[in-house]
Amino acid sequence: MSSYNYDCFITDFAKRTRANIYALDFLKNNMDVIPSKELHNDEEIKIFEVTQLINSLFGLFIVPRERYKFRKGQSETTEKSLKKTGEPYYAIKSLIDKVNNENRYYCNFIEEPPVSGFLTHMRNALAHSGDEGLHFTPMSEGSIIKTVIFYDRGKNKIGDFCEFCIELDIDEIRELSISTSEMYSIVEQSNESLRRYNDIIDKRRALFLSNEKNN
Repeated sequence: MSSYNYDCFITDFAKRTRANIYALDFLKNNMDVIPSKELHNDEEIKIFEVTQLINSLFGLFIVPRERYKFRKGQSETTEKSLKKTGEPYYAIKSLIDKVNNENRYYCNFIEEPPVSGFLTHMRNALAHSGDEGLHFTPMSEGSIIKTVIFYDRGKNKIGDFCEFCIELDIDEIRELSISTSEMYSIVEQSNESLRRYNDIIDKRRALFLSNEKNN
């Protein structure tokens, strides 16, 4: 297992996530050449595409956000930083516009930048839950998962209760995963001040040493 490049952790993490998605595409398209019986004791190989895509979303919407700490009040600065990435930023914005035009999008949070606000709500939909349970819901037709509904709720700047809801099909989730990973790769490469991994590792390992002294 190859090691991460800790000087560019998010870039490396994003690239590996894309590589996993492309590997899944390859497996889906080449199932007839995989010797399933030899590898899995006569059990059929199953590929759970939606599960892998949701796992990708967890990583891509939560890990970079926590790394960069996009706090309240910094949304405009964040939007400018994301917009500088160019194509992946506009791919996400186009997706938002598309599902909005198709009546698969609802958001009554006011005065939010389009992409950074969307990323925040998607992150919350994956990380939060409520009285109804999880805030993301795979929707099936028969035995096949066709779409996933993502939901977030909270209060806006003036304290009013607001909601966010979007329904994405599997191809859209795949493209969103790729665009998000590309965007965050570019963001990290343009933010040298965010690379403090070695200092962080040294401080955390120092805790183990202090524990030995106390014992």
